[in-house]
Amino acid sequence: MSWVDIDYDLQRWVEIPATDEWNETPWDDEKDWSRSAAHVLLAMNEIAESRREVRRVAKVLVGCREVYRNSALGESHYLYFDSVAQSPIAIHLWFGPAEGERTATLRQHVRADNSDTMRIPQVTDFPTEHYGVGLRSLNHVLLEDQSIAANLWYALRDDEKGVDIIAFASTGELGRLVAAEPDFDEFVRGIRVFADDEGGWAEAQGVGSDSAD
Repeated sequence: MSWVDIDYDLQRWVEIPATDEWNETPWDDEKDWSRSAAHVLLAMNEIAESRREVRRVAKVLVGCREVYRNSALGESHYLYFDSVAQSPIAIHLWFGPAEGERTATLRQHVRADNSDTMRIPQVTDFPTEHYGVGLRSLNHVLLEDQSIAANLWYALRDDEKGVDIIAFASTGELGRLVAAEPDFDEFVRGIRVFADDEGGWAEAQGVGSDSAD
């Protein structure tokens, strides 16, 4: 059993709570979470926390939670705000037992050989401090409505704990995603895998963390 914690920039990122059991969280309910997260996001971006602005951001957060919290895209979901005035871009995380040869499996995780893309996926090494060199892939796909989406994939392997990590983001705003890549890179490099008997940033801060089987 392992669990995952992420150290991320509160000016840019908001975690979507996956549970409706709020008793063991810092919030009373979804409304309390969304308003609290809105206050933090506005404060970190030095935007006046007017009642109207808090309601607007909280509504965006609740809407995103309804879309993503039960999504099959990942086990946990985070929202990226390059601007509080714009809709966020979501990144989805999956983590589970490492299986197969390292390089081949990481290539599979980032869809490196996907033939359904508009052009050959742009696959690059993704060096990290804690997991050695992972992979990152950017590809473009044509959707059914003839619009184009950019997909950004990351894959890491914790060889010591035998855990693979996949991160995935997708948006039709191609230039926006490319501009945000440094922030996404930093976010993924902030992922830490811990065994049950280990402490981590979340434990030290007395807050909850993401968990994975």
